[in-house]
Amino acid sequence: MLHIVVHDPGPVEPWRPPAADAVSERGRGTVLFGRLAVDWGVSTGPDDGKDVWLDLPL
Repeated sequence: MLHIVVHDPGPVEPWRPPAADAVSERGRGTVLFGRLAVDWGVSTGPDDGKDVWLDLPL
């Protein structure tokens, strides 16, 4: 399993659309996470920002 974590200094959680359409400018990352990853999510802590993480099978 490959565990990837990306820190984002913004306080807002990623947008989780039901599905991105052909002309959407947002939401493609979360759609890819949902299709490729075994699991993914967002972790927040006491400091600013958040960590967006995903687990990919090898």
